[in-house]
Amino acid sequence: MALIHLLLRTYRAKLALIVLVGLTSGFGSASLIVIINIATNRNPDERGGIAFAYIGLCIAALITGIASQFLSTYAGQSAIYDIRMRLSDRVAAAPLRQLEEIGPNRVLATLTEDINSIAVSLLSISELCIGTVTLLVSLIYLAYLSWTEFAALCGFIVLGVAIYQVLQLRALRYLREAREDRDVLMAHFRALTEGCKELRLHRRRREEFLTLNLGATARSLMRRNLLGFTSFAVAASWSQFLFFTVIGLLLFALPLVRGVRHEVLTGYVIAVLYIRGPIGTIISALPVIGQGNIALRKVQSLGITLSNETAAAPAPSEDHDRPFGPLLLKGITHSYPDSDNHFVLGPLEMMFEAGETIFLVGGNGSGKTTFAKVLTGLYQPESGEILLADRLIGDHNRDEYRQHFSAVFSDFHLFDSFVGLSGPGLDHRAADYLSKLGLADRVFVKNGVLSTTELSQGQRKRLALLTAYLEDRPFLVFDEWASDQDPQFKEVFYTKLLPELKDRGKTVLVITHDDRYLHVADRVVKLDCGKISCQAALGEPPHLDVNRGIPSIHL
Repeated sequence: MALIHLLLRTYRAKLALIVLVGLTSGFGSASLIVIINIATNRNPDERGGIAFAYIGLCIAALITGIASQFLSTYAGQSAIYDIRMRLSDRVAAAPLRQLEEIGPNRVLATLTEDINSIAVSLLSISELCIGTVTLLVSLIYLAYLSWTEFAALCGFIVLGVAIYQVLQLRALRYLREAREDRDVLMAHFRALTEGCKELRLHRRRREEFLTLNLGATARSLMRRNLLGFTSFAVAASWSQFLFFTVIGLLLFALPLVRGVRHEVLTGYVIAVLYIRGPIGTIISALPVIGQGNIALRKVQSLGITLSNETAAAPAPSEDHDRPFGPLLLKGITHSYPDSDNHFVLGPLEMMFEAGETIFLVGGNGSGKTTFAKVLTGLYQPESGEILLADRLIGDHNRDEYRQHFSAVFSDFHLFDSFVGLSGPGLDHRAADYLSKLGLADRVFVKNGVLSTTELSQGQRKRLALLTAYLEDRPFLVFDEWASDQDPQFKEVFYTKLLPELKDRGKTVLVITHDDRYLHVADRVVKLDCGKISCQAALGEPPHLDVNRGIPSIHL
């Protein structure tokens, strides 16, 4: 199976430990069958020496059993941690376009359900090892007692495994379909939480959503899980029935056909009863490992690998302290080939100097946010070049390039602490900025943690701006930042905060529709259908309509 192959390749040392303790525990447990059968066929006065061997094996089985559980749990839990962190690292490092195309629902399902399925299946492998070793040792002993009875027993085992395999394949098919339903159900849960206002305002929409959308998917998931696990249950019941059939044949039919020694008969009955446990363990582990295999394929379908091979970390730039700029975009393009109108951004030719304030304007869908993502290195340009201080930006230094930017996008995420920021006086500096942003009476910072983020959207954007201030990067990007601000603070943003950033030598790109404040910018660039329709260098505050065009005004 793909899962076992991955684990053998990636966690060889941990699985070797699991197999080693499993061998020891399984061999000790299976040896008890031999002692019990020998004692059963001896006179009571001949069992003294056997008793000491039996007690010794019981103590050994106890110790190895505890050691097996402890060591396998330790190895399993450490591997689970590694899987979780490895996959989280892959998601964090994946290209933004890839994650956006996958969608948050599939990524969240992978990080929750799929990781748990892989983790639980890893723990089941230790049980599978112990059960398999116990079964093999028992079968070797049965072959030693009688080859003819062993051959007949193997025939029943082959029959049972064949029928079990048919039922297992059917069960796994239902579980794969159920896994697809969970992706859809995750999307419905997001809609339930994010669209709660709209659902409350429209009774019929709420009823149809709960019944036809969420309810239908939940019923499909329930039905497929029920069919899948029922198939496994039928397979387990079949194996149990087969065991009792074998015992019945050994006790009632075989003695009538041919003479069987009492020692052989009791040995087979005891062994068959005993190996029910290991086979039950194996049967219980198989569906869990099967689900883990389905989860692994789901992870791999996202284009995210759990293998040990990782991309080399980008080397820190030797020019990190070098003054920012100039930043040059030469023939940059980026497209959405799957969109309805096959949107293409560019080719664009632009230059940014240190301490420059640029306003980017244009209608909805003109490519402003896409441009900002390409500029900040979140999207890789499909053609053209980006040069920062005459250094060509490529895969080898793109992450280092991104460290020059702080951005507040329209769909920003607000962390409840200043993750990645440190240094003396962080809380004091944050308090000063909170006062400047008009939030000192609502929020305070202690040890780098915000007291609350449960604020209005405009106030949350101010907290995102606070983070950008504390990052102190040379280039700041604001995507419709002022759209959620009240008129008073909008005035503060354009007439006080932006000039202050300019005085500090920051380069600022502001995506905006506020034509009233265009005079604040050093330069205004208008995008139209992904192309620069015009640029204006502003000196005086003319009244410009950003939806109609910008006249060329030169200083």
